[in-house]
Amino acid sequence: LTSLAGLFRNWFPQLWDHYVEMHQAVCSKEEYRYIDILAPRCPFFAMSQNFGPQAVSVRHKDIKNLVSGLCLIFVLGLFCHQNGGHVVLHEAKVLLEAPWGTILLIPSALVTHENLKILESEQRYVFTMYSAGGIWRYRDHGWMTDIEYAGL
Repeated sequence: LTSLAGLFRNWFPQLWDHYVEMHQAVCSKEEYRYIDILAPRCPFFAMSQNFGPQAVSVRHKDIKNLVSGLCLIFVLGLFCHQNGGHVVLHEAKVLLEAPWGTILLIPSALVTHENLKILESEQRYVFTMYSAGGIWRYRDHGWMTDIEYAGL
């Protein structure tokens, strides 16, 4: 996990610092210290695995992710990346080949994205790391939910 997250640190150091600052703030709270134990030095707060066997996503935006943040996507599997599995970034009008081992960092809350189907005989898996924007609101509201904060 730290090797994957290290790419984020190398290419986007200021955004990395923003994430690490939040990670440290959350982990300084007694009730959330376990987060640092589960994923030390990884600034993302969420991870998802889609082990398919044909991991394909439909056109979408990850509207609950941090709007100014990035989502890390790690592609695995046995498929012909020239025939399918392409990542589509709609607003940019970009079609990316994403072979096994590809690591992408995209602003998934801002950019409509999807990936194209692969053949039925092929396998494609995806591992993603991201952080919800609500975590920053929770901290900014004095460690209260939106509902608790609105009741003040």
